[in-house]
Amino acid sequence: MSEQMSSVQREPEHLLCPITHVMFQDPVLVDSGRTYERWAILKHWQLRGQPNDPLSNLDLASDRLAVDWQKRREVEAFVQEHLDYTPDGWEDLHIPPPQESQQIRFSERRANRCRRMKNVVLLGPPAFLTVCWFLAFRIAADSSSLIFLLRENPRNDWVQSNACAALANLAFADLEKSSLIVQAGGVTLLMAAMQMHPNQDQVLRPAMAALANLAFESADNSAAIILAGGAERLTEAMERRSESPLVLRNAFAALERLAIASEAGRSAIAQAGGIQSILTALKKHPMDAVLQMHGCAALECLMI
Repeated sequence: MSEQMSSVQREPEHLLCPITHVMFQDPVLVDSGRTYERWAILKHWQLRGQPNDPLSNLDLASDRLAVDWQKRREVEAFVQEHLDYTPDGWEDLHIPPPQESQQIRFSERRANRCRRMKNVVLLGPPAFLTVCWFLAFRIAADSSSLIFLLRENPRNDWVQSNACAALANLAFADLEKSSLIVQAGGVTLLMAAMQMHPNQDQVLRPAMAALANLAFESADNSAAIILAGGAERLTEAMERRSESPLVLRNAFAALERLAIASEAGRSAIAQAGGIQSILTALKKHPMDAVLQMHGCAALECLMI
């Protein structure tokens, strides 16, 4: 790890390295907690047959890496407190931070497959993002907040995209909030968003991510999604947007969750033509390694 510090100030030990090159994008190996392990990134790229220094490679977002937003905020706070500090290799600190993006949580039940996938979604003007962020944290006490946005603005693809993405983030790794979303009618509204905007990737992607996160390790939520026609909606979207790898990846994630949950889910997906749609997508995008991996994972779950 690089340990070249300002002559005045040293980085806190647990922030070593991310503050050096990854100020606003801190990838960490899944389940490694909040320790940024540069060796883990190097090992990841070595396993993929790319000897590049990962800190100079733009394609860090992958199936095995996720962004630790809490640590990124810690790094920002450190730099704000020590304005004379400039990380090694940086000319200045004026680099715009990315927005926190929707994430899809993958099951850790299957042997040798413990993954999370980060899907970047540009969510729009800051003012609306702030509202969505605020409303997302209100849902625990007021489940009608984001649900209200979806219900009252069905034809506004911009609102639908942002609200779906906020729900996806809210449902990530939180079964209690996921249950609240389902109880408030969130599944029906996510389906409606996909039906109302069948050709809008900016709506389909976060809606699918939200479904995937809601279904994660929850048989009840998965059953609610299947009952609402989730298998059919996902299959239709895959067929309609077969040229969009990002839509397909999110669809695979949702189908994987539903397939793991129950035999009823696997049956519904098969009857809706989901298996054939996955195979067609895999044939259409043979060079997309990430899509291939997630598609194969979904097929594996369907064959349980």
